[in-house]
Amino acid sequence: MVSKMIIACSQLGCSEEIITIAVVLSVQSIWISRRGIQKGSDEAKLRFAAAEGDHVTFLNVYKGFHQSGKSSQWCNKNYVNYHAMRKVLEVREQLKRITKRIGLVLKSCESDMQAYTTMRLCSSSLPHYRFSLWQPCNYEGFVLHGFNIRLDSFMYK
Repeated sequence: MVSKMIIACSQLGCSEEIITIAVVLSVQSIWISRRGIQKGSDEAKLRFAAAEGDHVTFLNVYKGFHQSGKSSQWCNKNYVNYHAMRKVLEVREQLKRITKRIGLVLKSCESDMQAYTTMRLCSSSLPHYRFSLWQPCNYEGFVLHGFNIRLDSFMYK
């Protein structure tokens, strides 16, 4: 399903961001969370949080990590799992090579909002892939196929 989304988004000109999001979702949690540091971890997550949801939040974390020179100190300061981010870099490069090999265009969106909109457009055409709505008092959606929210999602709290 992710491969179909990458192909569709490549045709719409946002393949770089979609690959990044797909990889972040495929590795272990990018956040460090241990007992005793929850408050600091939550504050760090809020620095990257995006109203559009976790996908744009993940892009913000990736960009911060990349701009820091892929620094382990930056990860420690921001409660980001350095080993998970190194894995993101590794798998992302593999996906980019595969994408190029099959003839898809690698292009970056002009903004995170464009990436989010394009990703929603691409994924809405895929079967069984739905976006949910967070409402202050309850959670709606994803009843189909026993969906679970990731524990590191902002929607979980």
